[in-house]
Amino acid sequence: INDKNNDGFLDVLSNGTILIGNGDLTFNVFSAPSSGSVGDANNDGFLDVFNGNLHLNNGNNNNWIKIVTVGDQSGGNSNINGIGARVEINTSVGTQIRDVQSGIGFRHMSSLNTHFGIGTETTINSVTVYWPSGIIDIINNPNINDTLVINEGTSTLGQQDYTATDLILYPNPTKDVLNLGTVENLTDTFY
Repeated sequence: INDKNNDGFLDVLSNGTILIGNGDLTFNVFSAPSSGSVGDANNDGFLDVFNGNLHLNNGNNNNWIKIVTVGDQSGGNSNINGIGARVEINTSVGTQIRDVQSGIGFRHMSSLNTHFGIGTETTINSVTVYWPSGIIDIINNPNINDTLVINEGTSTLGQQDYTATDLILYPNPTKDVLNLGTVENLTDTFY
């Protein structure tokens, strides 16, 4: 699942077809190369497919950003490729999320870079990386139509431990949702 046309809506490449997402949980179906490895082979900002042959994406005028995560192994933090990191971008139309994954599928491995199409948006408010180590990096107002390399810990929010002596969990027992509360206000928490 990737955004082949950089419109900000996810598309699905599946065995000779591509389902182009419309953003409303409906898709338009087109013929496409069979499944394969996905990545931006010619560095033009559009995802290409390799399945023994390279199928270059012709692209369009939509904007994009490509994120390369570089983990900091020296301090016992995340792996060098940032596998397991969650990358979020925020624009005026909302938030998009990708996870850095490897080995997805049966025969092919796609690029470890995270790729976001942003359609006609001309700015990205922020890029946030939640590293497997727990470190959080935020980059504000990155360039669009460019590759952004984020090294773990270079734009860190920091990690501050908080001990709650009056933690309230409710309802108990629970089936679907467990709420956390405290007499003190918890603000800017990540869950």
